[in-house]
Amino acid sequence: MDAAALIGDVIADAMRRDEEAYLELWGRAVSATALADEVGPRLGKLADDAWYSLLKIPDNLLSMLDSPQGWSALAGFVAADLGAMHVDYFPTVH
Repeated sequence: MDAAALIGDVIADAMRRDEEAYLELWGRAVSATALADEVGPRLGKLADDAWYSLLKIPDNLLSMLDSPQGWSALAGFVAADLGAMHVDYFPTVH
């Protein structure tokens, strides 16, 4: 393999990783939006208010958007942040 082919492979690999990272972030943004749309009205608040509460979540907790149990915990975080009563929110996987 010559240097040009090696550089091409390295660039292609980096672009693929960037695309995978982008898709992961996009998926979490979609999950956060869906969670805010469901939880906000259940708390008697706007979905936008729930969305802004989700923006306060530390980066190391974003993986909670990947599971129904995490959504339940995040719903509690949103409720506490908005000063609302805790909502018993248990999403189901369809």
